[in-house]
Amino acid sequence: MTNKKLFPAVVASLLILGIVGGSTFAFAQTQMSTTTSTVKAPTQTIAQIAASDPDFSTLVSLLQKANLTDTLNGTTNYTVFAPTNAAFQKVPSSTLADLANNTTALKNVLLYHVVPGTLLSKDIKGNGTLTTANGLPLTYSVDGTTVKVDNATVTKADITATNGVIHVIDAVMIPPTAAAPPTAAAPPTAAAPPTAAATCPATTSATTSAQGCTTCQPATSCCPPPVTCCPPPVTCCPPPVTCCPVVTPKCC
Repeated sequence: MTNKKLFPAVVASLLILGIVGGSTFAFAQTQMSTTTSTVKAPTQTIAQIAASDPDFSTLVSLLQKANLTDTLNGTTNYTVFAPTNAAFQKVPSSTLADLANNTTALKNVLLYHVVPGTLLSKDIKGNGTLTTANGLPLTYSVDGTTVKVDNATVTKADITATNGVIHVIDAVMIPPTAAAPPTAAAPPTAAAPPTAAATCPATTSATTSAQGCTTCQPATSCCPPPVTCCPPPVTCCPPPVTCCPVVTPKCC
């Protein structure tokens, strides 16, 4: 008799639990779908995101000078380590001016900040090397939550774009310069053939120095002062005189 009385109560309890459980599950599903729907897909390219952020105005200006805006505005995916204006202020103004006036060097520096493909922060682990868009090795290291690339630290990661991702960094990275090839030694210069000393007129006396300069002395003491003649290619005497002038003995 007791069991017959309890059975309807148990059934009623199970029905109530089923309703509550079902509504809880439905609520969880609603919450999940709501959370998922708040994650919006990116609508701007890397170039557009940079152009819309005033902290990247220097970077945007230099990208335009280097003709790289279209590259970062296309459909090919890239990972850009983007220096802020504050990062560029750490670079000597003379260096920035030189880069702004040298498109090839500027492009080389900017492409050192670009890696082909999309690398989110979760994809960068441990220590390693990335290959930049201009084919140079870019070292990175991860220590806890700190990510460093070359001499820069990532201050904000994973700004997603339609064509890749931006990681904000606090310094401008200068690519290593290729070692200059050794300069070939200049071939030995053949010794110049001896040049005959300049001759003086018969009316004067002459003395020749070790450098090949001939001094013409007038025959009489009352005539013009001595004239020094240096035969080419000797340049020891200013200004070169090709020959000694004819001095006519004449008393002053």
